[in-house]
This record gives sequence, C-alpha cells and structure tokens, in this order.
Amino acid sequence: MNALIQKNYAHQTRVLIAEDEPAHAEAIQRALANAGWTNTDIVNSLAAYRRHVAESPPDIALLDLVLPDGRSTELLSAPADEGEFPIVVMTSHGDEKTAIEVIKAGAFDYVIKSPGSLTQLPNTLSRIQREWSLVRERKLAVDALRVSEARYRVITENSPTGIYMADENGLIVYVNPAIATQFGVAASVLLETGWSRFIHPLDAARVTAAWTEYIAQGLPQFEIECRIIAGDGAGRHLQASVTPVREGDRICGHVGTTRDITERNSLQRQLVQAQKMEAIGQLTGGIAHDFNNILTSLLGYTELALDLYVPDKTSKLATYLQEVQKAGERAKNLTSKLLDFGRGKQGEAEVFAVGPVIAEVLQLLKATFSASIKIVPNISSTAPLVMLDPNHLHQMLMNLCINARDAIDSSGQIDVGLRRRVGVDTICGSCQLPIKGEFVEISVRDSGTGIAPSALPHIFEPFFTTKQFGKGSGMGLSTVHGLVHGAKGHLLVESEAGVGTTIRLLFPAASAASTASVVPLPFVASPKPATSGKNRKPILVVDDEPAIGNLLGELLRSQGYTATTFVDSVAALAEFKSNPTRYGAILTDFSMPDLNGIELARAIWSEFPGFPIILCTGYTDKTGSAEKEPGIRAVFIKPVKAVRLIAAIDEIFDSAPDSLRQNP
Repeated sequence: MNALIQKNYAHQTRVLIAEDEPAHAEAIQRALANAGWTNTDIVNSLAAYRRHVAESPPDIALLDLVLPDGRSTELLSAPADEGEFPIVVMTSHGDEKTAIEVIKAGAFDYVIKSPGSLTQLPNTLSRIQREWSLVRERKLAVDALRVSEARYRVITENSPTGIYMADENGLIVYVNPAIATQFGVAASVLLETGWSRFIHPLDAARVTAAWTEYIAQGLPQFEIECRIIAGDGAGRHLQASVTPVREGDRICGHVGTTRDITERNSLQRQLVQAQKMEAIGQLTGGIAHDFNNILTSLLGYTELALDLYVPDKTSKLATYLQEVQKAGERAKNLTSKLLDFGRGKQGEAEVFAVGPVIAEVLQLLKATFSASIKIVPNISSTAPLVMLDPNHLHQMLMNLCINARDAIDSSGQIDVGLRRRVGVDTICGSCQLPIKGEFVEISVRDSGTGIAPSALPHIFEPFFTTKQFGKGSGMGLSTVHGLVHGAKGHLLVESEAGVGTTIRLLFPAASAASTASVVPLPFVASPKPATSGKNRKPILVVDDEPAIGNLLGELLRSQGYTATTFVDSVAALAEFKSNPTRYGAILTDFSMPDLNGIELARAIWSEFPGFPIILCTGYTDKTGSAEKEPGIRAVFIKPVKAVRLIAAIDEIFDSAPDSLRQNP
C-alpha cells in the first residue's frame, strides 16, 4: 500500500533535469520513469533552466554541476530552504570538497552519477521530498514566529503601559520605552539596577513584603500600587502587576506591567473632595435652616419681652435680655457663615483694586491686635483689578489674619502680600482641582507654630479647628473656602511645623471695563415706625414650626393686628378658601411639608390674583425665585427683625383699598 501511495505521489511530482549529455539525461529520466516519476522535463543549459523555471516551476530540480554556459552553483541561493523547491546537484567526478562547495552554495543534496546512484535516485528524491516538506514547515513556523515577534514588539514598544520581563531570580531582562519614561531613566538603567530602588521610602517595606510573599508562596499574581521617585525627580503613583512564566511546575521567569495612575489618583481625590464639600454644604444648609428657626423664636421673643414688659432699658432684666440678644446675633452671624460655605456665595461682585481694601483691614487689625504681633504689608501697586464682593474680601482677610494671630504664641509677625502671579500650574489646596494661568495673589503668612500634616486635609471643613476648646468655631477657613470659590478663585496652603503657615488666595484678574453679572439681593421694605393694626382685617400666619407661628402671632397682636396661625399649610389654604374676605394678608414660611410657601401662594392666586403675601425663609438662596412671583410683597430672611416685618405689613394695608384693609 505504501509503495502504491509513493508511486502515485511520484507521478504527480514535477522534476526538471538540467543535463547537457543526452545519454545521461535519458538514463536519469528512464530510472525515474521506472519508479513512476513520469512528470519530467529536460533542459541542457543554465539559460534554458532559467526560462523553464520562470514559466513552470518544478517540484524538484536535478542539475548537472557543469553545463555549457556555466556551473549550476550560479543558480543556487544559500541557505537551501530559501529557494522555492529543492535543488539536487549531480556530477560524474565528485569528491568531498565539491560536495561541500555545492551544499554551501545552497544545494539541498548532492548525488554522484553512477549506475548504482541512478537506481537509488527515485528513493533519494522521495527522501528529499519528505525532508523538504519538514524543512518548509519549520521555515514557515519560524517565519510566522518572526512576524508574530515583530508584531508584538511593535505593540510593546508603543504601548502606553510599562511592560518588562524578568528571569527566575527577578532580574529584569527587558523593558519597553513606556516603563523607562515612567521611571524617568534610560532603559539600560532599569536593566542594570531594576526598579525597586525608585520606590518611595514610605512604601518600600510594604512592596518588599508583598513581593517576598509572592515569591515564597508561588502566588499566581503580584499586584500593588505604590509611589515612586523617578529619576527625573518627579513623584508618581504606579500600579504594578506581575505574573510568573512557567515551564511545567518550574517558574522560569516573570512578566510584568506598570501603569502611571498619578492622574487617576488626582482625579479621585478631586472627586472625593468635591463630593465631601457638596455633602457638607448640603448638611450645613439644613443645619442653618433649622438653626434659623430656633433663632427666630429666641430673638423674637426676647425683642417682644424688651418692648412690651421692660420699660426701663437700664434695669438688670433689660441688661440680661440684651445679652441674650447679642448672643443670638452672634449665632445668626455663624449661621450666615454656614450658608455662605454651603452655597459658595458670590454676593455683590464689583471690579476694584484690592490694595485699598487690604490697607483698610490692616489698619483695623493694628488697632486691635497685641503690640507684640507685627503686621507687615507688602502691597504691589501694579496688581491687576479683581471682580468680587469687597465685603467678602474684607471678611476673608479678617478670618485669615485672626487665624494667623491665634497661631502665634506670644510675639511674632504677620506678612500680608498682594501681587500679580503668572505661570501658575498647581492644584488648589481646598477643592483639589488643577489651576493654571495668571492670577491676583493675596497672601497671609504667619510666624506661628504651623499646621500638622495630618490636619492639612481637613482645615477647610466646617467646625474643624486645631485651636484649644473655646478658642474658635472652626468656621474661619471653611467660610474663606466658600467665598473664594464663589468668586471663581482658589487657595494654596504652605505650612511647616515651627516655621509658620502661608495661605494664598488666587483670583482671576479683571479689567476695569468688566461688568459683573450680579443677581440683586431681595428687596426688603425699609424700616418704619409701627402703626396700629386695630380695625384691620386679620392676618393668616402659616409656619410648620409652632414656636415661630406663635411668635409671629404675638408680634402682630402686640401691634394691634389680629392673627390666625396654622402649622399645616393645607389646612391654612382650606381656611382661606372658606373665608376669603376675612383676611387682609398672609404671612407664610417657605419650606413646609405638603405645600411650601410658593405653592400655597399660587393656589391662592389661582382664585384671588395678587392677594398680598409676605414670605419668610431660612434659605437665602430661595429669595431670588420667590421675589419674581408677582403677589409676593416682601421676602424676609429668618431671624426676622420685628420692626421691619411690621413696617412691611403696615405698608401693605396702607396702600390697600378699604375693602381689603378694614373689617366690615
């Protein structure tokens, strides 16, 4: 069976014979034909061979060493497997030297012409075919491997991910350009020294312990994030991953990747900081609203007590109540700071020169600070103008300078600077966003004790303080944070223990021609003397806080008005619709369950357009939308000053028709 297959295979094989001796050519052809190799062609020169190969390439070529127009070695190309088919060189007078010559020239095999060799020629060609097939398969595999290696080399050489290989001992044997860039050194340096020496000292022990565990336990993967100090001096965060390369059960090497995650970590910090500040802002807004409700009752009842029951304003009772008022006003200011922080309040933006405002603040501080603290101004006269609220700038400077004073033990110096700063390219110390460009810089530097590194990330959080208990509210820097960012500014903080702290405020420069797009503060009627509310229609008071509703009712009744109070806005609406002509005005809270103040007003206006309504709210950011409602006569921020509220109500009744303002 094998002989039959071999004969059929031989019949299909095309053999080209190059022989100038006709008798030899016929003998070769006959010997092949007897074994089934019938597909043969004969040429008698190198030129004829070339033409035949160009027109119809054979599967095997038998070439006489010497032909009339040259030696057949001229046709060969080394190595032999580079050709398209195997070439066998024949000679009548060969020796070892000739055999070596033709094999080196690129012949696949060498045959000495003799009767015995001609008899074995079919077997020789069959063997050559088998060997050629193996050679070609190996060559194709090698070529494919070479292409694959080239392809993967292009990938690794151009990958933004660092890629390296190490031997079984962990010594690096290959690095791609990306990893060299990450470490800020030439690839040859990493090949010589490895990359462990670049690990940040604070991370070195952790990385070493993890690597030791990976090697000792034969773990399937090593993964870690760490900091490095690159050769170019830059600090970077890297994410490294290593996988062992195995031959059977033996680890013969390692392949690893590194990714520069510095920017990713920076973005994560920015996101966390932004989310934290947003959450704190929402929390402080809610606290401020509830606190305003408490203060409304506290200050309102105190004011009522002083006006109605303490005629002698010099008595001890009057003094005590006045102290309660002062404490309430301080609490009110603290609440305002909370709201400023939560909203990043912008205020009344103006274009102005900063220098005069700084001079005004410093003059005030010099008069109030101890003489042992020296205040040194360094104000540039060429600093650009800025666009922000001057009152906010005044508050920022006061807060920063007071903090600086408190950081100084007994004696020291506070430097306050103003300059144009160009080429800024850094990260904001509070919001963690990148900042670039030109700014107007206001700096406050103290010679105090400095801020501990562990405290620095928290200094802009509300109520965080490093001062002793009772020495501060922890709202100073959080207020500065809100005001600075409300003016599209940023902050930088530098602090060193035992040396002091510098806080820099960076604001975008503004031209003198700039105009601010400012939302005006809600208009509130000017205070006027209270007038009697006798014979005037009752006022419907709606507030979900019973204490505030009762307070407003007492206040109105103290001025001669009649007041009906409700804690449920839905019930208040039902009462009004059942007796619409009974009431002359409505005094309502903004934030209430079921129906808020605006919704209540709209429900009333749907049937009684323009009915006068006064709105009270603890949320200052709600006043803008409320004032746009046509029936809202006035908007008050809690705690409400009694004289101003009564003045606004008097104005409503004074300007109303008799049918609305007087009882029938």
